[in-house]
Amino acid sequence: MKYEVIVLGGGIAGSSLVYHLCKKGVRSVLIDRSVDPDGATAVSGGMVTRLQDHPDDIKYAIYATRFYREVDSSRESISDGLLSIEDEEYAINDYDRYRGILGDIELYEPTEIIDRWPYLNIHEDELGIYSKNDLTINPRKFLEIIWSRVEDFGCEILRGYTATHIICKEDYAKAVMLSNYDLVHGDLIVSCLGAWNKSFLRSNGVKVKTYLISIPIFKFRVEENLDVGIWDDEVYGYWRPDENHIIGGGYDGYIVKYPHEGFGEPLGYSYDLALDIFKFRFNFRYFKLVGAWTGVASFTYNYKPIANVSKKFKNLYVIDGLGGEGLVRAPALSLNLAKEIVDKWI
Repeated sequence: MKYEVIVLGGGIAGSSLVYHLCKKGVRSVLIDRSVDPDGATAVSGGMVTRLQDHPDDIKYAIYATRFYREVDSSRESISDGLLSIEDEEYAINDYDRYRGILGDIELYEPTEIIDRWPYLNIHEDELGIYSKNDLTINPRKFLEIIWSRVEDFGCEILRGYTATHIICKEDYAKAVMLSNYDLVHGDLIVSCLGAWNKSFLRSNGVKVKTYLISIPIFKFRVEENLDVGIWDDEVYGYWRPDENHIIGGGYDGYIVKYPHEGFGEPLGYSYDLALDIFKFRFNFRYFKLVGAWTGVASFTYNYKPIANVSKKFKNLYVIDGLGGEGLVRAPALSLNLAKEIVDKWI
């Protein structure tokens, strides 16, 4: 099997890269260890907001909101709208900062928030910044959609196979060996394995300076549908709608050494924190915790994402270190990398 580009990993980085490459007519293959979408992206929180601190992340998020609506034009995985709840002083400063960049944001007083979203607890010293163009997504459902779109473009997805080795000749990567010992040959290889990038690349003599954080996520059943995503700056929490459920929690992650250590059940104190911030923000008469899990995010030490060629192999690219913001950062990073690949190699 021979392709122009081999993409390893079918999370948001790998799938969006293959999507962009396929649209440009590049003969690509996506290799993922799961038969159906799984992994860190599939179990992630699903928040996509342009209200970011760093200018680069604002640009990434602006593109991401367009990207998700393009891929999922029927809105099967998307919920429009996000409300950021902040201390009054911070909210006014943020509103003044963002409104020159994002023309659609609105500043809400406490009474306006309660009138529109009566299930929220809002305090007198809080304001809300609402954006109708920010969104939340069901990440597993979105991956199913984009995998299908990629296959519709005529690109191949090798499902249920793990990349085990990079076959090289001098300073070029020539092929990837799969878990069934098949070889997949390509002109370029892009490793988008997320939490598994570091261990896979290290076993092939390539170093990336990242560390892993396990992040807990919780699912509550509630009495009525949440119709807006919530970023809660007061308690550093986030919540997204999921039919008659709410999914989210707080950012109380912990460092793990290996990816498998970071997937599974949250630590005990995380349950208490999630319940506390849920009750702090919502006033549902009925709610029940019905699910909890953890996912793993890869961070660089300067918090800047990696999307470039490796030092060891001239034709091996790496996307990594998305810092828990993969849904925001990956679409634009993969678009830029697809452009570079076409301009330089194809």
